[in-house]
Formats: sequence, C-alpha cells, structure tokens
Amino acid sequence: MAHVFQCMEADAERCVKACIEYAKSKHPTVKYDKLPLKTVTVHPWYEVVIDLIGPFGKQQFRGVAIIDTSTRLCELHPVIDASSDEAAYILDRYWLCRYPRPTRIIYDQGTEFKKEFVELLESYGIAMVPTTPRNPQANGVIERLHRVIGDKMRTQEINTAADWEVFTTSRLHSEPRATAC
Repeated sequence: MAHVFQCMEADAERCVKACIEYAKSKHPTVKYDKLPLKTVTVHPWYEVVIDLIGPFGKQQFRGVAIIDTSTRLCELHPVIDASSDEAAYILDRYWLCRYPRPTRIIYDQGTEFKKEFVELLESYGIAMVPTTPRNPQANGVIERLHRVIGDKMRTQEINTAADWEVFTTSRLHSEPRATAC
C-alpha cells in the first residue's frame, strides 16, 4: 500500500528548493541538456579523455580528470602545478599502470599537455587526439564531469591542500556511479 497524500509532490519540491545545500550545489545560470550522442565503442579501454580541472577557490586548487569513454570510469587526482611533467606523471602512475593501455587519448591543447606528456604518449605508442582550441564541446564528457565536480565543491568547505586531496580521493570512488559520466 502506497502512502501518498494530497499535494505530496508540491510539498517535496518546496522542501528541496528550501534546502541550503541543494541551492549551493546548483550553478545558477546553467541548464543541463542531454549529453550529445556518443559514438558507441565496443572496446573498453580503447579511448581515454584527460583534462585539467580548476582552479578552485582562493587557494587555486587544481586536479587532473581522466575518463575511459567506453566504461565511463572516472578518476580525479590533485595536482600542485599545471605542468606537462606532472600531467604525464599522473597519467602514467595512476592510469597506465593500473588499467589496460588505451589506443588513443583525447586532450585539449592546454600547456599541460605538451612536451613530457607528448613524449610519454609516443613512448607507449598511444595515438594523440588533441581537440580544437576553445571548443569544450569536443571534450563534452569530461567537461560535464567538471561541472558536476564544481557543483559538489560549492557544498564543501575546502580551505587547505589536505581538504582538496580528501575531496578528490573521495570522489575517485563515487563519481562513476553518481554522475553516470
């Protein structure tokens, strides 16, 4: 037997809108549309997308987000600086050493994906697929993840590097299920 009362839906909506945490987590000007149609890949680990996220807050926290486009497995790792050396290190240590090697990697043309990063991809024989400049739609899956992480950050108190590291590592396990990247 269902427990329903008259105007239940309106009451629930009113409660959600009054919730402070809910209000903080929503970006005021952005309306989510459906994700663009995805080219279906039947080979997990074939294609990986990587991008720098941030800076966030007064401390200018940054992170590197990596997503497998087929399985939608997401990882987020804190970075100290946005250098090519650090991006290469994170990709190698936290992705290439854990999972099967992808055939290609999609990335934007930021300075963090130059020199050492390109050398790493060449040494592993991974095809490089840079997106066109100033076109975040080309990297839509990871840009959507950035928006969700930004929404969640507005509900957190992140004041120190330790807080940022805890935030990124806790999201490492929750994002694939929570956002359905």
